[in-house]
Amino acid sequence: MDKIKAEFEAWITRELCSNDKQREQTLRKQMFPDDPSRYKQLWIDAAWQGWQASRKDIEIELPPMFKGITEECRANNKCVLSCASLIRKAGIRIKGDV
Repeated sequence: MDKIKAEFEAWITRELCSNDKQREQTLRKQMFPDDPSRYKQLWIDAAWQGWQASRKDIEIELPPMFKGITEECRANNKCVLSCASLIRKAGIRIKGDV
């Protein structure tokens, strides 16, 4: 979720402001101090809800892991595991995850 929120905040601040310092200050002013998951302005909060929903349903199906001890099997499995790790870090689900 942190990665998704960071991407949203980068996008929304680019839309709101023209320079980096102004962007940072503007976004901080838009958040409720007691609930940082919500934004004061309805349109920003609605955009955040939509942003989350658009990514919630993304699910990637990875190729199967190979069963075997050959170098090809190990290389495939290492790639699948590496991809899975990066996909999860991006806040995207993998088919079969609980």
